[in-house]
Amino acid sequence: MKIVFFVAFLLFSNSSFSQLISGDLVSERRRLLTETNFTLEGNSEGTVAYELAVDREGKVTSTLLKSELTTITSTPLKMEANNYLKGFVFEPGTYYPKFHHVIVKITFVKPIKK
Repeated sequence: MKIVFFVAFLLFSNSSFSQLISGDLVSERRRLLTETNFTLEGNSEGTVAYELAVDREGKVTSTLLKSELTTITSTPLKMEANNYLKGFVFEPGTYYPKFHHVIVKITFVKPIKK
């Protein structure tokens, strides 16, 4: 039973960091408190990557598009991802630097037709 719990813990803890690509925030294991699967629906498929600056309170204060990691060319989809990422909240703490940086990848998928 302990092994099953441990494997489940590893799978779920890794999923929240799987789209947080790199940065000080990842290396210091600062947790994302916003529940997300890093997927949005759009009229085309692809990925968009942004570098986020996160303050000590855990709020996203700025975003910067990382065009070398982005496959989406649609400006409205890029803006949708930007607005979505600005709502992220990370673990607060006064022991963190004034601004932590992280690169986040959002995947766009086409909606499933029913």
